[in-house]
Formats: sequence, structure tokens, C-alpha cells
Amino acid sequence: MDVLALYDELGIKKHVMVTSMMWEGIADIFGAPNMPASVPGLFNGVDNRMDYYGRAVNFLKVTFSKWWLNSMKEAGEAAAKKSLGRNIDFAKIMSQASFVITSGDPLLDFPRPITEKFVNIGGISVPPPMPLDAYWEKVVTERKATVLLSFGSVAQSYTMPKEMKKAILETFKRFPEVTFIWKYENDKDEVAKSYPNVVTNKWVPQNDLLNHPNLKLFITHAGMNSISEVSRRGVPVITIPLFADQHRNAAQVKRLGTATVMEKTDLFSSDKFETQLKETLENPSYRMNAVRLSQMMAKWSKNQREQFVKYVQFAGEFGHLPEYSIPEVSFVQYYMLDILVPFFVAILSVILLVPYLIYKCLAKVVAKKVKTA
Repeated sequence: MDVLALYDELGIKKHVMVTSMMWEGIADIFGAPNMPASVPGLFNGVDNRMDYYGRAVNFLKVTFSKWWLNSMKEAGEAAAKKSLGRNIDFAKIMSQASFVITSGDPLLDFPRPITEKFVNIGGISVPPPMPLDAYWEKVVTERKATVLLSFGSVAQSYTMPKEMKKAILETFKRFPEVTFIWKYENDKDEVAKSYPNVVTNKWVPQNDLLNHPNLKLFITHAGMNSISEVSRRGVPVITIPLFADQHRNAAQVKRLGTATVMEKTDLFSSDKFETQLKETLENPSYRMNAVRLSQMMAKWSKNQREQFVKYVQFAGEFGHLPEYSIPEVSFVQYYMLDILVPFFVAILSVILLVPYLIYKCLAKVVAKKVKTA
């Protein structure tokens, strides 16, 4: 975020904001409402149909996300003041972006209100699948089904506790008719030496494997790139989220009926892992939903690279686009409190005043009758 100081220092007036995720704090800056009652926060792995407890937790996590982003903003502003000797408003610079370009995917993400400033280019990093080479073709067709296990590039499988590795391998052993490809980053371990249906490799052609008809299941950490790839290939998923936005990504595909979700600690239990594998492999609804999602994405998807270039060029030509920004309003104005409070006070006054006036009139009538009597 410190780079925002350079926009002020160099006098850069035309820019776009590019972010991998829809931060709640960024949504606030651009006037897109955060709705913690129905939109899961960035770091929350829940469905958008939340009960009371879920909404309470989501509210706290959304609040934390805003606080975290604001903390980074304030730290950057302090560093800029120390280096440049003046105050720089990072939020103002961000708000002047022509567009906010995110890797969000409308067919995957939870529904939420946004403005014309937001451009989703989800799937831009997913290349067209290529045919497998002879080695991988042999591996993937050796048995009647193949399953791919990969935790991405950050979480390295070889660093797992030995007990967890053993439980995973023992689970795979219970499915002798299935080939398991495990992205395992240390060939020297020979961890699967005694398991004939397990193939380990420190690199796998993930996107190409997911496109093969014999690949029946993908076990993943639910990183956004992996979710984008598998959702375009019609393959069911077991998600094992580890950190950051992965819990939310897992909840997204679970909501769509293409995936199940496991806690990473469940990998210590071969029985729990076996149950999850059987459910996702044998229940046809997961594959049906996955195929349907891939068909929808094929119809929906645009050329994201062209879209990205188009919006950047548009921003370069026309700049800030203030006419498409939502006006800043206060908390009172945003929630219409300055209108609702007087309105309800007026209604309450009428409700209370009318009976009082009726009472006073009746009292006068009664008093007059008593006097004449």
C-alpha cells in the first residue's frame, strides 16, 4: 500500500486499482455496501444463508477486515509523511481510481451489490488446457479413475506432520482401483514408495489434468486460482482450506453443490478422509453440479485479457470518472436516520397525541354534564 505515496509524489492522476480480492474496506471507499447479514466476509468460510450466530461472527470478521486494511493504510500514510514530509490521504487516492479490477468471478462468488466502478476478470489466469504428454497420459489412464491432490505453491506437502502423511497414504490404499496423483515437493522422501496407486511429483500440469475425462476428483486447498481452474473443468472437489481467503473460496463452491469441505485436522484420520472421498466420488450430484457450472462458465466467460486491456485504456483516456462515483455521505445520511427518526417521531407523536386529545375532549364533556346535572 505504500506505493500509493508515489501517485502523489509523481502527480499520477489516471490509474486503476487491481486487487485479487474484494476487501470490505475498499468496497466502503467506492460506495459498494457491505452486507454482513448476507455477504460472507473475506476471511469467513460460511454460506450466505447465516443464522444468528453466523451473522454475529461474520459481522466481527468484516469489522476486523476493515480495521486491518485501515491499519495498513495508516502505517503507509505515516511512512509517507516521514519520507516526504507531508500528509497524504491514501483513501482519497484510492477513491480516484477509474475502476477497481478484481479476480472475482460472478458465477462463483456470493451475490453482493457493487457499482459500475468494479470490474471482475475472474479466470484471467486460467490458460486453455493442453493435451497431456505421454507420461501423464499413462498415469491418468492406468486405472478406472484418477484423483489429484495439490495444496498449491505456498503450502508444501512435504512439510506436513508424518502422522498426517501416513493417514493420507493409508486412505489412498483403501481405493486400489483409483490412481492418486499427489503434488509432493520433495522427491527424496519417496513417501509413496510402498503405495502402487499413488504417484508423487513436485510439479503437476494441474489445469491439463483437470481437463482429462478420467480425472474424477480434485482435492485442493481452495486457492482462488485452483478454484477458477476446476470450476471450468467440470470436476468435483474436496476443499481443505488452510488460510486467508481459502475458507471463503471453499464455502463458495460448497454452496454451488460442486464441493465438500474438510478441516485440515481431519487429515490425521484415515476414516474421516475415506468417508469424505467416498461421499464426493460416489454421490453423482457433485459431478452433475460441477459439469453444469463448467457449462455455465463456458457460456458466460468473456476474453478477460481483452476486457482488462479495454478498461485500462479507457481509464488512461478518461481518467478519474467522478460522475460515476457514489457521493460521500455520513453514517446518519447513509442509513436515512435524519429522515427516519423525525418520521417515526412524528408518527409516534400522532399516535400518542390523538388518544390524549380524545381523552381531554371526553373529560370536558363529562365535566359539563356533571355541572348541568
